Amino acid sequence: METEEEEEFQREMAEEHNTPQTLEWAMNQSKKPCPECGMPYDKLEWSFYCSPKASWRALAGRAGFVASCPKCRINVSYVTVMMN
Repeated sequence: METEEEEEFQREMAEEHNTPQTLEWAMNQSKKPCPECGMPYDKLEWSFYCSPKASWRALAGRAGFVASCPKCRINVSYVTVMMN
């Protein structure tokens, strides 16, 4: 269960980095289709991710997008938009 501090951190990171412009940039960085079914990159499900606050404190934090194929249920690509 996430603490309130972690929830707030995740919310702030998403507000700052999960924008339409950042998603468009990420999609253009990885135009890979699904390797299983060939679904085009722009039809994949793109989700924002952010590592826990503790990883940022340890200078190992990452935030970005993951593209998943809804048909095959696999992750196709990861695009990091911020790291420390």
